[in-house]
This record gives sequence, C-alpha cells and structure tokens, in this order.
Amino acid sequence: MESITQPRTKEESFEKISHLSWDVPHDAYDIYLCAFGTLENIGQFHQRSAFQRCLTNCSWENMLFLFGISRIKNLLTEEVIQTIWPNSVQKHFADIRFILQRETLSISGLSPSFGDGPRPVLVSDRWYRT
Repeated sequence: MESITQPRTKEESFEKISHLSWDVPHDAYDIYLCAFGTLENIGQFHQRSAFQRCLTNCSWENMLFLFGISRIKNLLTEEVIQTIWPNSVQKHFADIRFILQRETLSISGLSPSFGDGPRPVLVSDRWYRT
C-alpha cells in the first residue's frame, strides 16, 4: 500500500467521504482535511475528533485509500479510541491498533467478530465409531 503524504483531492475522495457531514454544517472534505492534518480545526472538529469521525463513518477500504496505513498507524492513538462509541466498537479499533503496531493479539480476545470469548472445541466422534 502506498504511503499517503498529501490529502486526496476533493474529486478523488468525494464518494468515500460524502457521508461524513450528514449531521453537521461542515463540508465533508474539510472534515477529511482536518483529520488528515492539513487544517487545524473546522468548527467543533480538531484532528483527533475528525479522524474519529472518519473511522466510524468510513469503511476500512476507504480509510486505507484516504490515509494510508502509516498515517492511520500514527493517528489511531489510545485517545482517539477512547472517544469512539459504543464500547464494543472501541474494542474493535483497539484490536486494529494492536495489529498495526505489530503487537501480539490473543485469538481468544477477538470477541466482537468471533463471538464472546474463545470458541468451544468441536470434537467429532467419527474416529471412535466401530
């Protein structure tokens, strides 16, 4: 994946960010620029809150296109994760942060997408049939 050093143009990013401003009176591209770090703030948004909004409103594919892995790795801090609601989604992004930081992540800790805790072991009796 390429390293994104400059924000995408408004034309390139329009479809990927158009839903960022559905409930606020700001342009979605300005929110993206604030999250990227190009604008200092836009209304109530500063970089951390704008990036959090992008995280919770964009697909992972769009996030990779808009920011690139290295920028996401730098911006996805513990402080950003703590502002995400609900807590189950916080856990999801905390797991992503661990993966991006190349830290060890327990399989049994992947509860949101793999059920609640470790899966029970399936034992087949086919080997014991006579």
